[in-house]
This record gives sequence, structure tokens and C-alpha cells, in this order.
Amino acid sequence: FMGIISSKTETPVTGADYCTLSVGTSVQGEINTDSNIRIDGTVNGPVTSKGRVVIGEKGNIVGNLTCAAADVSGSVTGNVSVKGELLVRKSASLSGDLHCLSITIEMGASFNGNCTMNRTETVGAK
Repeated sequence: FMGIISSKTETPVTGADYCTLSVGTSVQGEINTDSNIRIDGTVNGPVTSKGRVVIGEKGNIVGNLTCAAADVSGSVTGNVSVKGELLVRKSASLSGDLHCLSITIEMGASFNGNCTMNRTETVGAK
């Protein structure tokens, strides 16, 4: 499924099993988590999650992203591999190759790279 939508609210990440990287926080290096994660700060390095990754409008990843599902409002410079659904919000900027099961791109989002959609589990996603 690939489409362009005009508006939708950002997917909240809540519950007992989630991580948050707040605005103003910067990480140099790799992040690996079994849980959901919300990134509103900056990560310089790869991010791997067995859960959902939400990148807020001020969130920034410079490195590859591998996860089960992603909701991107911020920026990613690197390759993105998503086992399931990738949602790219209108404020998002993606620069790199995408590999996912399904993708939705809101009007106004920026994407520069190649996109591969597989009906089976995406290679590289854990």
C-alpha cells in the first residue's frame, strides 16, 4: 500500500514499555531496544528497535533505522528498514533508501532515495 494523505494525528507512544529521547538530548552511537521508542532529540548513529519508532518534528537520526513500525515527523539521513508500516508525516524529511511492507506519505513530506516494498518480512528488520 502506498498513498498520500492530507492529515492524521501523530501516533502516541505510551505504556509501560517505551523509551523517550527528549528535545535537547543528543546521543553519539548506536541505540538498540526491544521496546517502542520516541525520538525528539538527535541520534548520530544507527537505531534498532523491535517495536515502533516515533520520530517527533524536532527528532533527527543521522544513521540507519531498523524497526517493526515507524511514524516519522522529523528527519532521517540514512537507510530505513521497517518490518511493517512506515508513516511519513508532512513535516518529515527522509534521505536514504526505504525498505518496508507498506508506506504512507503525507503531502509536503520530503523523500530522496529509493523505496522497496516487500509483501513478506523486510530484510534487516528484527
